[in-house]
Amino acid sequence: MRLIPILLAQLAFAGAPGDVWATWTSPRFREIQARLAALEAESGKLPRFSPAPLSGFAWGYHSLPQASSGDPIEIMIDLGGVYVLDAVALIPVPVPQANGPVEGYSFPRRLRIAIAEDELFQDPTIIADFTGRDFPYPGAYPAWIPALQARGRYLRLTCFDVWKRDRGMISLALGEIAAFSGGRNVAFAKQVRNSPGGAGGGFWSPNFLVDRRTNLGPPVSQEPSPTEGYIAPNSLVPHVDHWIEVDLGATYPVEEVRLYPARPKNWPDYPSFGFPARFEVTLSGKPNDPKAIRIYRHTDSDLPPPAANTVALPIHSPARGRYLRFRALQLRSRYAKRHPFALAEIEVYSEGRNVAAGRAATASEEVPASQRKKWSLAALTDGFDSRHRLIAEDEWLRGLARQGEIAATSHSLRDELISTREFSVRIGLYVLTFLTAALAAFSLISILRSRRAREAQLKELQARLARDLHDDIGSNLASIALLSAEARRASPDVARFDLAEIESVARETADSMRDIVWLMKSGHTPVPDLVARMRQIASRSLRGRVYNFHASQEETTQRLPLETCRHFLLAFKEAVHNAARHSRADTVSIRVEAGATRLIFRLEDNGAGFTQGLESGSGLKNLEDRAKALGGAVTIASEPGLGTWIEFRSGEVA
Repeated sequence: MRLIPILLAQLAFAGAPGDVWATWTSPRFREIQARLAALEAESGKLPRFSPAPLSGFAWGYHSLPQASSGDPIEIMIDLGGVYVLDAVALIPVPVPQANGPVEGYSFPRRLRIAIAEDELFQDPTIIADFTGRDFPYPGAYPAWIPALQARGRYLRLTCFDVWKRDRGMISLALGEIAAFSGGRNVAFAKQVRNSPGGAGGGFWSPNFLVDRRTNLGPPVSQEPSPTEGYIAPNSLVPHVDHWIEVDLGATYPVEEVRLYPARPKNWPDYPSFGFPARFEVTLSGKPNDPKAIRIYRHTDSDLPPPAANTVALPIHSPARGRYLRFRALQLRSRYAKRHPFALAEIEVYSEGRNVAAGRAATASEEVPASQRKKWSLAALTDGFDSRHRLIAEDEWLRGLARQGEIAATSHSLRDELISTREFSVRIGLYVLTFLTAALAAFSLISILRSRRAREAQLKELQARLARDLHDDIGSNLASIALLSAEARRASPDVARFDLAEIESVARETADSMRDIVWLMKSGHTPVPDLVARMRQIASRSLRGRVYNFHASQEETTQRLPLETCRHFLLAFKEAVHNAARHSRADTVSIRVEAGATRLIFRLEDNGAGFTQGLESGSGLKNLEDRAKALGGAVTIASEPGLGTWIEFRSGEVA
C-alpha cells in the first residue's frame, strides 16, 4: 500500500508533466532549455547540412594501415604559390560498412598542421598543434581550423593517431582538405604528396583530397530555390552535340568552372540527373566561334556520376575569353531509352570571383514549353541550384563546422537536460511522497479529532438528555410520589382526585420519555418527520380543547441536526404544555413554517393571559434559552384576560 503513492507520483511526473515540473522548480533546467533554443535558432541561420552517401569513386585519401609505433603519417600540398591563409578545413569521409557508414572514419586524433615557404619546412608556421591533446572529434561534420594569417606555399598535415582505429592499426582517412586565402580555396586541384603510401583504386588517391568531391553536396544555405535550372528536350540517342553558352559580359582570364547537377524537386531524386557522361568546355571572344579554345575536356571515357556533388573543373592552361560554352557530347540514359540533358547552375571563376553570376545564357535546345514554369536559361546563372541558394565555399564549410559544434553541444545539453529533469522529478517524487504522507497523517489526525469531537458532543448530548430527564421526568416522578403519599392519608373523595392527578402526571411522563427516545433514534431528522412529531405532541397535549394545527413546509431533502430538532421540539412542547396546563384556554391556534434553512412556530390561545415580567416562570425562560441556543429569538405577547401569543424562530439551520 505504501508503494501506491510513489507509483501514482511517477505516473503524474511522466512525460510533459515532468518537463513542466522541472521547468518550474529547476533554474538549471530552464537555463539548458534556453541554451538549446538559442542553439536551435542559430542552427536555422547556418548553411544546410544534408550529407549524402558516397558515390562510386573518389572518396578521398586513405593511408596504408600501420602499427601505432610507426612513423607519423604526412600529407603535403603544394599550393603553387605563397598565400596568406585564413583557415584550413578538414572534411571526414564516412566509409560505407555493412552496418552503415562510419562517420569520422580514421579522422586524425593527434595532429599538427604547419605551413612553410620551402618544402623542407626549415622555418614553418604552426597553424594547429594537437600532439599533446585530442583534436575534437567532428563526426560527420567538417573541421574548421583558423590559420591566423599564416603565410607559406607548402601546407603539411602530420597525423600521429586517429579516431576509430581499424583493428588497432593506424590508417589516416580524409575526404577533402581545403585551404582558404581571401575566400578562395587555394588548395583546389593542387599537387599532393603523402608519406607513407596510400590505398589506391577508384576510391582513394591523394589527388582526391583536393578535387571538391565530398559527401556534403553543394555549398548551399537553407534558403529554398525558386527555380530548377535548365533542361533540354529528351534525346532518343545518347550521342549528341547540345551546348549551353554564357556571355560573361567582358573578357576574363578563366581559372575554374563549376557545374552543379540538376536535382528536380518534384521528381524522384535521381542522382546525376541530366548531367552528361562526356563533355568539353570552350572559351572564345565571340559567340558561336568555330575557333574557340578548348579549356577542358572529358571525352575519352565516361565521367562517373557526380550525384549531388559540384563538378569543379580546374583550368590549368592560361585562357582568356568572354563566351564560355559547355558542350554535352554523350548523355546518360534515365529511363525508357530517354536521355535528358539538364544543369542547375554554371559558375565561372576569374581571380576568385564568379563572373558568370546573373549573365545571359543561350543554348542549342530550347526548354520544353511544359517545363518553362521552373526551368529556364536564366536559372543557370541566378545563384541557386535546384534546391537552395549557393553560397561561398568558405562560408559554407565554416557554417557546417559550426553546425557540428552545435550538434555536439546540443547532444551534451540534452543529456544534461534529461539528468536534470530526472533529478527534479526525483525531488518532486520525494516531495509528493512527503506531502502524501503528511496529508495522510493530517487526515488521520482530523479523523481522530472529529471522532473525539463527536464523542464529546455525544457526551454533552447525553448530559443534556440526562438534565432533560431529571428536570422533566424527575419532577414528574417526584409529583407522583407526593400525590401517592397524600392519597394514602386522604379521604376516598380526595384520594380519587389525587389518583386522577397521578394518572395525568404519569401520562405526561410517558409522553416525555417517548419524545426523548424519538429524538435519540431519529438522529438527523427530515423536515416532514419533525412536523409530524409536532402534530402528535399538539394532539395528545390539547385533548379536550379546540385547536387547529397548520403547517407549511418546503419540498426539501434537508435533514436537520439532532441538536436543532431537540431544542426546537422541546421549545414547542414547552409552549403547548403551558397553553394546556396554565392558560385555561379552550381554543389554541398553531402555525408551523419549516424549511431547509429556518424553523418557526407560532402559538396563540384565548386563555387567561398574564402580566409580562411579573408572572413569567421557568417555562418562558426555557423558551428564551432554547431560542438563544439555536441562534434565533422568541417573541411573547400576553395580557391578563386577552390570552397569549408566542412566536419562536430558530437561527439559520446548518
